[in-house]
Amino acid sequence: MSLQLKPSLIIIGTLLLGILLGVVGSSAIMRSRFQQLQEFGQPHSISSRILRTLGPLDKATEDSLRLILDESEERMHEEMTCGRSRIRVIIDSTLLQMEPLLTEEQYARVKDIIGRGPGPHGGMGMRRRPDPGRE
Repeated sequence: MSLQLKPSLIIIGTLLLGILLGVVGSSAIMRSRFQQLQEFGQPHSISSRILRTLGPLDKATEDSLRLILDESEERMHEEMTCGRSRIRVIIDSTLLQMEPLLTEEQYARVKDIIGRGPGPHGGMGMRRRPDPGRE
């Protein structure tokens, strides 16, 4: 092997390795995103997302929260055709019912997820960055 061929092979090998890693990483990210999108069409997807966000909970608290969230989610689906203002009332009621069961940190995270409510950019955790003009 000539001295000029070795560096060229190393560069080509490094380039091919980078392309391979990029393809593998990209496909993993895409698969994860598609899975998240599919979850939103499933029943109780909002409840599951909120409970995952809260982290580990004791069984009694998780059962109490799941009951509250499932009931609220069913009401939200029924009321979806009635307008955003009625959903806002359900969301506020849900937050009030959950508050005594959660720590301040957990309550803040849940409020961040569901407290925004429905909107053009999605509610229920769809919007990632807080709007600077909104509390």
